[in-house]
Amino acid sequence: YGTGKLLRLAALVHVVSWYVQIHPGHGVLEGAKPAILDSVGGAFTSAPLFAFYEGLWFLGINKALQEKTMELVSQHTIRLCAEGVAMRACESL
Repeated sequence: YGTGKLLRLAALVHVVSWYVQIHPGHGVLEGAKPAILDSVGGAFTSAPLFAFYEGLWFLGINKALQEKTMELVSQHTIRLCAEGVAMRACESL
């Protein structure tokens, strides 16, 4: 067997995952363009941190940071909506 089949499968899963994240995830469900289109560097540095913290919060670790982060995100979202940025989050405000 070797690792050839496994590596090809991993590459296929990786490519399909990127597609699902970008098109249905961001474009259809969130109604926002992905960060990678604005800044490739930011997408590769911020996105892993985002996933890391989401995992911690899912496990119930550092809830105080989660609450503070959600408060700041809410304030930032309200400001962006007031400035006329088109986001689905603005529809519920």
